[in-house]
Amino acid sequence: MDRSVPQTTLSQLIDGYDALLFDAYGVLVDSAGARPGAKQIIDLLNRIHKPYYVLTNDSSRLPSTSAKRFQSLGLDIETERVVTSGILIEPYFRDHDLVRSNCAVVGTED
Repeated sequence: MDRSVPQTTLSQLIDGYDALLFDAYGVLVDSAGARPGAKQIIDLLNRIHKPYYVLTNDSSRLPSTSAKRFQSLGLDIETERVVTSGILIEPYFRDHDLVRSNCAVVGTED
C-alpha cells in the first residue's frame, strides 16, 4: 500500500481553496528565523490578494505582537491575518455564557 503524501504545487493550492491557513512555527518561521521560501509565498499571496491566515497556539502573544515579529523576520504579515489561541478566549466565553464569570488567566502581559 502506497502511503506517500500526494505532491501539489502552490498554484494548485491557491486555485483550489478560498483561503490558505499556515501554521506559524515550523512552516513559516522557526528558531532560526523565516523558513526558506516563506517570504516569497507571503509576498505572492499579498500581491494577488489571496486570503490567508497564520495560526499559532502561542497564547502568550497578541496577534499584533506576533505580526511585528513576523515583519521583523521579513514576512509582510498584517495583524488581521494572525490567529492565536489566546484570541479564542473571548468568543468561547461569550458562546458558553461565561462573560463576567470569575476566572484567572495566567500568562504574559500580552
